[in-house]
Amino acid sequence: APLPKGIAFQKTFDGYDYNLKKAAEYMKKAWGGKVWEKGFKMTILHNTGNDMRQAAAHMIAENVMSLNDKFQIEVAHVEWKDYWVRYRQHIYPIFIIGWFADFADPHNFLYTFMSSEGAYGKHMMFKNAEIDKLCEMGIKESRMSQRKKIYHSLQQKWIDHALGINVIQPSSIRAYANNVKAKPINSLFASIFLIRDHEIK
Repeated sequence: APLPKGIAFQKTFDGYDYNLKKAAEYMKKAWGGKVWEKGFKMTILHNTGNDMRQAAAHMIAENVMSLNDKFQIEVAHVEWKDYWVRYRQHIYPIFIIGWFADFADPHNFLYTFMSSEGAYGKHMMFKNAEIDKLCEMGIKESRMSQRKKIYHSLQQKWIDHALGINVIQPSSIRAYANNVKAKPINSLFASIFLIRDHEIK
């Protein structure tokens, strides 16, 4: 689910195994078998210069195309200003995007990706009344035990509905001189390794 490690109520769930045989079985059922019989052509888009998104796009394309010679997937890149516009216009069936939170709360991630009114959720063209209700309940609820149940439920629904593919939670290294004291660590940043009393040459 799109809730990174380090944010409250994040839970590791059993997701989907890497299973090309099972993927082929589902493809053969899609649209009453027409997808497997006729194939398709599509484009996976990423923004220019983003190597992680480019790698993810190629991995998805190569694995799906390996199922059937009639599956044709192109990987393309455009400048960010164009990418930003195109995924909002629903031009491509898959878009790869990341999110840095506005505040350290699960609502800021799960609402963003799952609600039909979320910053990305609305562009996924997915609407589910129960999920929308849970997203609203989560931010209004003050009891931690209830919030935990709500956000665990939402993470499970992300998997059950196969809403997206979580590709990577990036990490970074930040080095500080040994004379830097009481440096606050912002939990919204990527993973930080604080190096103390170590000379970097």
